[in-house]
Amino acid sequence: MLVVDRTGKDISGTGMDPNIIGRLKIKGQPEPPVPEIRYIVPGDLTPASHGNALGMGLADIITRRFYEKIDFNATYENVLTSTFLERGHLPIVAEDIETGLKIALNACYSCSVDIT
Repeated sequence: MLVVDRTGKDISGTGMDPNIIGRLKIKGQPEPPVPEIRYIVPGDLTPASHGNALGMGLADIITRRFYEKIDFNATYENVLTSTFLERGHLPIVAEDIETGLKIALNACYSCSVDIT
């Protein structure tokens, strides 16, 4: 599991560098074999992104704080321009990072956590 404090256009064009996180999410392209990260949970979107959350589709779970900062018009315009639609998919929204981590841990095949 990878926990990312903040993602954003000022960090990488996709919010998180696909080469670092090992996810491309480009139809027809294989995902890199390493690193093998089962779940990615970013906690926030940087202010410099101005709500552009292109790349949120690279994550599996985002926090409500992240979600509330998304400007869907800006995000979708950027996603459509890039033509990589999967990078704009909305992940599961957790109330906070702790809940997001519990969901991700519970989803792991090799572990189980009570999220209640």
